[in-house]
Amino acid sequence: AILADERRDGERGQQQLALVAQQSGLSKGAVLALNSDGLKLERQKLLRAQESERQWLKSALQGELNQLKQLENANQFLTEEANNSDEKVREASKKMKELNDKRALDEERKQMEMEARMKLEKQLAKEEFHKQAIEMEKKREVEARQQKEAYERQVREAERKIEVEKEKERKREQEYAELAARKDEMRAQDQRRIDIMSQKQEAFTQVMAEKKEQRDLRIYQSIQTNMEMENKRRDDFEERQRQEQEREERLMQQLAVKQEESAKRSFQTMMRRKVIQDEAAKKAEERRMTILEAQEETEYRLMEHDQKKERYLDFKRELDGLRGKNKEINVERQRRREEAEREGIAEAVKKKDEKIDHLNAERKRMWGLRRAAQSE
Repeated sequence: AILADERRDGERGQQQLALVAQQSGLSKGAVLALNSDGLKLERQKLLRAQESERQWLKSALQGELNQLKQLENANQFLTEEANNSDEKVREASKKMKELNDKRALDEERKQMEMEARMKLEKQLAKEEFHKQAIEMEKKREVEARQQKEAYERQVREAERKIEVEKEKERKREQEYAELAARKDEMRAQDQRRIDIMSQKQEAFTQVMAEKKEQRDLRIYQSIQTNMEMENKRRDDFEERQRQEQEREERLMQQLAVKQEESAKRSFQTMMRRKVIQDEAAKKAEERRMTILEAQEETEYRLMEHDQKKERYLDFKRELDGLRGKNKEINVERQRRREEAEREGIAEAVKKKDEKIDHLNAERKRMWGLRRAAQSE
């Protein structure tokens, strides 16, 4: 219900506005401008001047009525006194005539003073109005000049910002081209590095295979040498045993048992020495294998470290690229926001200028109407 009432009030106001515009021959914008605050103040000043003029006319008419009443009273008094004496009548008539002449002169003087005062007030009002019109015109010219200068400054600032944005865009494109070139160069370097690493890996694998073959060969040769030495020692030992046996045979019969036991002990000692030598050779071989495996593991770890380092550098480069791209997106977003704000400000300034021009036109028309009314 409240919304319906408000809607009806709005429609009623629009109908009244259209009716007033049709009766006065003005547009709705002109009627709204006439009802604005500035024109209301001018209208109030005009109404106050008219009200003071009406008050003066009322006071003048009231004075004339009082004079007429006094004349009527005097006439009545003279009529009553006419029967008493002609002398009194003549004297009273003379006094009344003198009084009336004096009053007429006073009224004429007051009337002339009032007319002169009204002319002076009208002249002062015209001069004040003319002065206000000149001041308003100067003020409008100053405001128009200031607005024009502000608009020119805004245009220059916008052009400067556009040039700055173009320079920034050119620099960004140049930086992007340099970054792309650096990326291509880094990719080529990465590819060369990968090729070098592959070659190194192949060379390392080949070297390790050759080392393994050499190690196997050395082990086989060592075994062959040991076997040959052992065979040689055995042959020597057998030869010595044979000689010892021949000599023992020449010895006495009682020493046969001792020689046999001594031979057994010698053989056992030889076997123990052989076992010790085999164990020492085995331990040396195991130590050699452990050292080689440690070297292989160290080289493998170094290779893994290099690969991890390369992956980290690739990730860092991708992260830097994403950060740069995010920065470019933020800069583009800020530039679009600033362009939207500038367009909004320009639109608001344009609307304000249109409203000011419309109000100035309506004010000039009202001043023309007021001058015409005052001249009439």
